[in-house]
Amino acid sequence: ANSIFDIDRQFCAMVDGGGKDSCQGDSGGPIHQWLGDHWEQVGIVSFGQQCAHVNNPGIYTRLSFYYDWIQSVIQTKTNQTTTSSTLKPTSNTAGQTTTVFDAIQIYLFLFYVFTQGIDE
Repeated sequence: ANSIFDIDRQFCAMVDGGGKDSCQGDSGGPIHQWLGDHWEQVGIVSFGQQCAHVNNPGIYTRLSFYYDWIQSVIQTKTNQTTTSSTLKPTSNTAGQTTTVFDAIQIYLFLFYVFTQGIDE
């Protein structure tokens, strides 16, 4: 069975009865949570065994643990830019609201993870 190594940084998720899960090739992809009126990315696919198996949930990196770090990286990068622009929310067909800012946060986090790793 899959194990969570650090409950502050990781969480597991599965559908009762199995049948839906992330699988090989999905690592680094998002997991979203419905918050009543919109979807919000809460994690990044990390690992798992036996895709969508009833007794083996997927393991995900918890974005909330890294929120302050993501904000500091974005702030540093924003301060280094010589141009500025207003970021306006856009809606997709599912009714969820996303912004360019959210996409930049996720991109910077993934870029860091895949190029340098997180050492703690």
